[in-house]
Amino acid sequence: GEKRLVQKKKTSHPEWDKCWDTGVVPGRVLQVILLNGNTPIADATMRQQDIVSKCKSDTVTHIWINLKPAGRILAQARHILSMSEFMNDRLDLKLKGAAEAML
Repeated sequence: GEKRLVQKKKTSHPEWDKCWDTGVVPGRVLQVILLNGNTPIADATMRQQDIVSKCKSDTVTHIWINLKPAGRILAQARHILSMSEFMNDRLDLKLKGAAEAML
């Protein structure tokens, strides 16, 4: 059979209501896990490109991300275009204070 090596970068643990950025990479998938203490209560997996496509050029855009099994979370996103052909565009994200999760 065919064997594949899947390489994953170290997981980041951004703080709630703090901005973090990530390089825009084709095929990148982002996962958000909502915790109550150490207990996962909801999560969302989305393609990075889906978030980027909702952003207006270099301005802050607010988007709702649907959670599973239920609920949604408000995120702030900004697509930062690279001025160099040697650097990736950046996606600046912040999970905001509003979360609606069914507990």
